[in-house]
Amino acid sequence: MWQQRKCNIIMHTIAAVICIFSETPKCGIPLSFWLAVQFMFMTLESASMELKERMQQSLYWSATSNRRCRKWITGVCGATKELSEIAWQVYGAKLYFSDESDGCSEENQGFMFVLVMFLCIAALKVILISCFLCIVVVAFGARKLKRRNERSASRDILRSLGRIKYSTLSIGQSEPDEECSICFSEYGEDDELPNSAAMKSTSSTSSALLTGSSRVRIHARSAALQSIARLNSDILLTHFTALRQLNFYLLDLP
Repeated sequence: MWQQRKCNIIMHTIAAVICIFSETPKCGIPLSFWLAVQFMFMTLESASMELKERMQQSLYWSATSNRRCRKWITGVCGATKELSEIAWQVYGAKLYFSDESDGCSEENQGFMFVLVMFLCIAALKVILISCFLCIVVVAFGARKLKRRNERSASRDILRSLGRIKYSTLSIGQSEPDEECSICFSEYGEDDELPNSAAMKSTSSTSSALLTGSSRVRIHARSAALQSIARLNSDILLTHFTALRQLNFYLLDLP
């Protein structure tokens, strides 16, 4: 790749020098200067591609501490080069469609052909970049809308669940659980609990509102909460046992 890029750099540099020292008779626009700068942009593009590849292969720039700096340098240099080239090509299109370029095609057909070729390539590049940006924006918007709909469906289901107040008199009748199945904490008097009858009645609604991915996500979150609660209870039990043993040890001391 370096041999090909080296050849491109040499050819573009020679072309830029030829354009600078060439005369454009009967042409009211700086045609040769514009072409020379455009060829220098192509030289910079080949050099930047080679620099980026060598930085990726370098052990120094591949290190974790320097990887972010490498991306920042290559990104800023690439963006600056692209924006400058687009601005220069816009200036070239302005020169081509100006009244001062009327006599350039008669005496400088070769240079004008190269100018038109560069302008067509620039227009094609702008069209491709615009299409890519439109696709990215549409995909991002569709993803955000999907997440918003899933959150809205989950929120509606949670709001539709009926609630009852816990009472010690209801144990063994309608609410047999005396502790929370997630945090394993005992219920207090007049605590609000999900109504099992309401949960059964809304099961069909939840299956209609939630998609398959959202169901899996909710079950995964519930399993994670239960595992965390069990881990916290184990830690508390271990601490309680250690404190109890320490208390017995202190009581045995003379």
